Amino acid sequence: MIQFIFSHENAFENYWVQFTSHNDVSWRYLPKWQEFLLINSEKTITKNLSFVIMRENKPLALCLLLLETYLSKTQFSVKNSYLSSPIFADNLQSKEKKEVEKICFSKINELAAIHKVGKIMFEIDFFPKKDTFNYLVKYDYIDSSINTNIVNLNTKIEELWRKLRKSYRSIIKSNQKKYKIFIMNSQNADKRIHEIYRELHHKAAGRRTRNQTTFDIEYQMLQNNNASLICLMKDDVYITMSYFYHNGKSVYYGSSADDPLLTNNISYEHSIIWAAIEYFKREGFQWFELGWQHFSWQLFDHPSKKEIDISFFKRGFGGDTFPLFRGIKYCNRNLMAKELNQTIHSVQT
Repeated sequence: MIQFIFSHENAFENYWVQFTSHNDVSWRYLPKWQEFLLINSEKTITKNLSFVIMRENKPLALCLLLLETYLSKTQFSVKNSYLSSPIFADNLQSKEKKEVEKICFSKINELAAIHKVGKIMFEIDFFPKKDTFNYLVKYDYIDSSINTNIVNLNTKIEELWRKLRKSYRSIIKSNQKKYKIFIMNSQNADKRIHEIYRELHHKAAGRRTRNQTTFDIEYQMLQNNNASLICLMKDDVYITMSYFYHNGKSVYYGSSADDPLLTNNISYEHSIIWAAIEYFKREGFQWFELGWQHFSWQLFDHPSKKEIDISFFKRGFGGDTFPLFRGIKYCNRNLMAKELNQTIHSVQT
């Protein structure tokens, strides 16, 4: 018999952890990352409706479901962007998975009706590479997929080096003579260094963009071996520090912070990403996701020139571009018409 365990119930966290411990999931489904999302979005998230689907005391699926009020609109999203889609146990046979999948999306629809949700936004995690197509379209979601860039760390290091953009190889070689790389992980976690990263993060942004608790959670992820901080230094001065999240076989390039007084017109991030490729390959990871790829304006993706330029920068590290399946379901057709008209109008003007 199918049972739903919701986030407000005492057993919820134990079952969520049990699922993530026994299935191949990315860092996006770890409890600490869910905690990060909730705190970082506390101004817009009104309720956590996440649930675990159970049968015979075994978790079959996880669904992260956050109710958000964004610009007076009620929706399932996070910061008006995509939630990681439901994920299903590795050992489910095809027939059983289809059954659990239908039950899961039926419950999502039920909760959407109860809370008068206007739209639902889901993104299918690329890892662990189970989904060969955007299955969200089976449940009345509009395909809003984009692309992401991924480096295959199973490749020999010599080949990975050859795949780098030629200009990157020159920059990295030059930096290796002048600077040193420091990697902080669960084995050498140091809160003092992490505080330097926090201050650098604020300095780079020119303001405090998020509260202390989110940085504390990142540090806990680092202690739990689900994050690493890779730093470029000179004379014991931290110039650039980049955060990488990981779990299982995959790594994600999360964020970077640098000292704007020391990095003006100088290319440091090339060296950090190459150091990350070398390090995570040594550590036995298989896939390194550099992040979203934007090429041009699309119906559900409106990149700035800066975002297109960042995408070009990431492609220089020799990875391959893969579809990142996403979907939007409009529960309110008037909202759909309004948002699509706004999008069309923005192009015309």
